[in-house]
Amino acid sequence: MTSCRHDAASHLALSDASVYFSIRGQTICALDSVSLDVREGETVCLVGPSGCGKSTILNLIGGFLSPSSGSVSMEGRAVGAPGADRAVVFQADAVFPWLTVRRNLEYGPRARGRFDDAARERVDHYLELMGLRDFADAYPKMLSGGMRKRVDVARAYVNDPGVILLDEPFGAVDDMTKSHLQRELMRLSVSDGKTSLFITHDIEEAIYLGDRVVVMTPRPGRIKEVIEVPYDRPRDLAIKTTEPFQQLRRRVQATLGEAA
Repeated sequence: MTSCRHDAASHLALSDASVYFSIRGQTICALDSVSLDVREGETVCLVGPSGCGKSTILNLIGGFLSPSSGSVSMEGRAVGAPGADRAVVFQADAVFPWLTVRRNLEYGPRARGRFDDAARERVDHYLELMGLRDFADAYPKMLSGGMRKRVDVARAYVNDPGVILLDEPFGAVDDMTKSHLQRELMRLSVSDGKTSLFITHDIEEAIYLGDRVVVMTPRPGRIKEVIEVPYDRPRDLAIKTTEPFQQLRRRVQATLGEAA
């Protein structure tokens, strides 16, 4: 198995992390001795079959779950609970339907008692960057699924976390909308440089967005291979049609096949 380690200081680190669940008297190993380092400002994409432990890794880093053995740390400190330094974007919409788009973005800073001039500037910044400025006073019911997902992503960034965790955030939208959202997330990765962990079943999405693609095995989840993505940012969506990109897609696909 390939572990995911670097000499540079890690922003996020799983060290020999294992997770066991007890179901009807049986012990199930969901994650088996996974070591994963993510550098500051890097986007790492996880791919693998359903049930391989991708979301378990995200839940460990998010602090929603504790490892049965091994450790999880951020900037050298143990992760023991959810915190404002990590934001999560899920596949399902998490926008508040009773709040306008602007108020959705303001919610985090207001809830933390930190809605100051800097927070207002961040709200305006992400409304503009995510193409939401003209919809700032609209309610979510007036928006398309793709627009609501933009609100989800922008709200996560407004809180200025150190880490963004994304669990198949574009899995429920159509292909055209997904492409637009991928392009917006690419712009954010260039302008803000957040450390990101992105879970997806879409190999092309993983290669387009990621600095590295981590391929996982079926349960019990282990890291099969870590594949470097040799493209600088920003990346145009047209890169997906190039032969080198497609060769890399075939390599990831073959590794997934071997892991199955």
